[in-house]
Amino acid sequence: MKEQQEVAMPTKHIDDKTWKKIQDLTVKVVIATQKPVKETEVLQQVIKVGLENVTMEELKKVVEK
Repeated sequence: MKEQQEVAMPTKHIDDKTWKKIQDLTVKVVIATQKPVKETEVLQQVIKVGLENVTMEELKKVVEK
């Protein structure tokens, strides 16, 4: 039986405004938990929660812009 290997997240462009929000959120998490956390960990959680909650209507609005 083959073990499933973790696939690294591909590098994609994230606009400066969005990345700043991730950085700010990371600082808040560090302050709230008093523990170090990587920006990539925060980004992965934001993406995971977003994927679980985004609606098709919201995604259609992106295409319509």
